[in-house]
Amino acid sequence: MTNELTSKFASRLRQAWALRIAVAAVLFGGCVVLSSCSGSAKSQHCVKDCAAEGENTDAGADSAVGDWRGNWVLSDESDSGPLAVQVEALGNDAYRATFLDAFDTQGEPIGVLEGKRSGGVVSFGGRAKYNGMEFEVEALIRGGKLTGTFEGLDASGTFDLDHILRASAAVGAEPEQGVRL
Repeated sequence: MTNELTSKFASRLRQAWALRIAVAAVLFGGCVVLSSCSGSAKSQHCVKDCAAEGENTDAGADSAVGDWRGNWVLSDESDSGPLAVQVEALGNDAYRATFLDAFDTQGEPIGVLEGKRSGGVVSFGGRAKYNGMEFEVEALIRGGKLTGTFEGLDASGTFDLDHILRASAAVGAEPEQGVRL
């Protein structure tokens, strides 16, 4: 009788351990799949152009929010340059757009504009400053593009930006010394 009980107990114990191992394997496999999806970029310079690849952001995500990259050009086409914008949602269909020379740099932004959504369009307006010159800026986010105009005493022009996804600089980097994973 004792051997029979011991045998049943051992059998149930093996089943419990087998179940734990199976659950651990499923969880580990899920983590590997998720980590490979979120970090396909191996360098800090990775940028994904959502519009060029025909992708949408998450179904529940606000398509206006995030990073935008493109160029500005003067009306007479005598000069042009890069432009970066970070858009954040403030709630109640209000937005803030921070205009920059480039992402991840120190220094003052070119301008910070407040905006409002009406239907499928987010409109921004306000003043910006670049190289000592002040400009009145108007911008729209519509159809996956951020476009606009700027008007100053000495220059005027347009800009055109695409929505991008940037990978964190930490993706693919070695952990800091002393950090244990």
